[in-house]
Amino acid sequence: MKKLFFIASILLLASACSKAQPVSQNQPAQNPQPVVSTNPTAPVATSTPQKPVTPTGPVTLNVYNNAAQNYKVLYTSYFSLYNSAAVKANKTTGVNFSACVPYGESPDNCFVLKNQPYVNTNLASAAVTVSVLKDKTDIGQCGIFTPQELNGGKLNGSVQGGGTVVFVTAVATDAGAGNFYETHFNRAFYGTTCYELDETIHWTNADNYSPPRTQFDTADVWSKLDILRNGFSFLK
Repeated sequence: MKKLFFIASILLLASACSKAQPVSQNQPAQNPQPVVSTNPTAPVATSTPQKPVTPTGPVTLNVYNNAAQNYKVLYTSYFSLYNSAAVKANKTTGVNFSACVPYGESPDNCFVLKNQPYVNTNLASAAVTVSVLKDKTDIGQCGIFTPQELNGGKLNGSVQGGGTVVFVTAVATDAGAGNFYETHFNRAFYGTTCYELDETIHWTNADNYSPPRTQFDTADVWSKLDILRNGFSFLK
């Protein structure tokens, strides 16, 4: 009797085991973890310091016509236009005319770069001047720069302006007492007249200020001045 009961117990246990379901290997884990890429070539975001943008505001294009001297200049709203009398008086509030007369000359007109965006830099003044050189009556004289004019600089050769005007160009530099000047001369002979358009930047030693000022963007200022040279043309 005990033997029959033992056999029946074994059979009942085997039947219960056969109904158990195996665990699938494809079932998701109870606590899934995020996948982290270990690819060494995966791109990594980096932060590159950006140069501050000079606040200049909307740019408009203006035209200055000088019918008496047969030329016009296209200039942007970055500049303010002054005549020879204003430059000589040098009394306009808030305007530094030093780039208009870097070598003591008195231009017919001076386009002064507005200084508001550069008040915290070492830029003192930047300007483009236009003059009629009445003492140079032929193309040969017009293309000759004296040692005093070049002031240790050099003759660069010919440059095509924005229109049909071809300029003979030169560069001159000057320095003293923490002040620095660089002038790009541009001369063109037309008819019987020699025209000179000069681009000048005057800056100071940034360490002369307390606290020291930041260095202005040289390329940015020259590019603004070049717009006027490329916008120079003759009326007829």
